[in-house]
Amino acid sequence: TTESGGGGGLSIGYCFNRTVSLYAERLGASVKFADFSDTYTLAHFDLGVRLNFGGEARSTLRFVSLAVSGRAAALDLLGSPFSIAGAGVTVDGGVAFFLNPSTSIDLRLNWTGGSFTEAEYRGVKETIDVRATAARFDIGLPWWAGR
Repeated sequence: TTESGGGGGLSIGYCFNRTVSLYAERLGASVKFADFSDTYTLAHFDLGVRLNFGGEARSTLRFVSLAVSGRAAALDLLGSPFSIAGAGVTVDGGVAFFLNPSTSIDLRLNWTGGSFTEAEYRGVKETIDVRATAARFDIGLPWWAGR
C-alpha cells in the first residue's frame, strides 16, 4: 500500500572538501494510513556520506548520498501507545541551486529500504521482521559555512 504525509527535519554536516561530506539528519512526518482514516508518526535518522558533483564556479551542484538509517513509527492503538523500530539503508540524489555562495535550495529524492525489527505495545517488546520501504521528496535551505 502507498501512504503519504508531510513533515520536516534538521540536518548537520561537515564538508571535507567540495566533493565529500558527512551528515546526520533527523526527519519526522505525520503519515495517513492508506486503509484507515487515522495517522501515525514516522521518523528517520540518517548518518551518511554525500558526494557532490560540480565545480567551484557553478550555481548548481548535483549530489548523491548513501546512509545508514534508523527509523520508527508510532501511533495510539486502543488508547495505548504502539511503536515499531528498525534499521535500513537510504540512497538519494538531488541538486542544490545556490542563491549566493553560502546558501542554496536543495531538491532531493530519497529511498530507504530495510526492516522494522522491534515492536512495543503496553510495555511489552517483541521481535518482529517487517520489511518496509519509504520514499521521500525533500526541499531544504542549507547554509554552507565557510564558503
